[in-house]
Amino acid sequence: MVIDFHIHLLPPEMEKELHSLALSEPYLGYRMLDTPARKSFQPWVTYEEAVRHMTRDGVDQAVIQGWPFLHYENCRRQNDYTLEAIKAYPDRFRGFCIVNPKDGDNALREIERCARQGLSGIGELDPEGQGFQLDDPDFLRLCDLCVDLDWPMSIHVSEPVGPHYQGKSSIPLQHYIDLAKAKPLLKIILSHWGGGLPFYELMKDIKKALVNVYYDTAGSPLPCSPRIFKETLHLVGPDKLLFGSNYPRLLKPAETQEPGFSTLLRIVEEEIIEKEARDKLMYRNAAQLLGGKLAGGDQQCDA
Repeated sequence: MVIDFHIHLLPPEMEKELHSLALSEPYLGYRMLDTPARKSFQPWVTYEEAVRHMTRDGVDQAVIQGWPFLHYENCRRQNDYTLEAIKAYPDRFRGFCIVNPKDGDNALREIERCARQGLSGIGELDPEGQGFQLDDPDFLRLCDLCVDLDWPMSIHVSEPVGPHYQGKSSIPLQHYIDLAKAKPLLKIILSHWGGGLPFYELMKDIKKALVNVYYDTAGSPLPCSPRIFKETLHLVGPDKLLFGSNYPRLLKPAETQEPGFSTLLRIVEEEIIEKEARDKLMYRNAAQLLGGKLAGGDQQCDA
């Protein structure tokens, strides 16, 4: 079984509004608009197309992560589309609610609305892209609500070294450690391998602080070597890793212009040989974080 914990599906009508939206949502523009200097490798895919690609490549279920919009109305449009997807395909999708913590009470009300209608977590939040800090009171209120709802929270993280690229965060890794210490009951998912934070779990105090922190593989194999799978598994063990593809982003655009999951699935098969560890990465950890039940029914996970 395969659960992809990190895909993005945007409302299709936003594609027609992209140039105007980019004026108020610069991160969306950075990632989606082609420019003379750079081509976007983030295609537009409907949830119907996503299901076809999932079936073709052997992905059973996927968690739709919200796009980190700045503005409340765009967060709500994203959440409505995510809700539409999970209602259309309840056996294939789970969904996370996106809000901007700076929206204060409106953000809390939107989370409560999404919880009533069947979403399962918050994310993918982006502190830099959405203009908040991890110690802001508004953000910490969201953390407390997640604990009350028993929801995980997914946060965008980037490696603190190397070249700059659009979407790279400059938030220090120490801030994520401080958050984990401040909110020890919060189930935190740090996207994109936690920006290298797993390496620091070799330090006993850091490992203890990050006991409730998980890492997804979204964005692989870029910008890392495929060895990151086995090396991170060695660093933190099999219980803290979640398979995530960042679909529909093209991972190898020189080879194919069609979104899919097969490239990353093949890398996992090659890099993670031990079946129990691979099963935890590919679905057991995800099912446990989502409450021990899989999308669309009451099937229990024995992770």
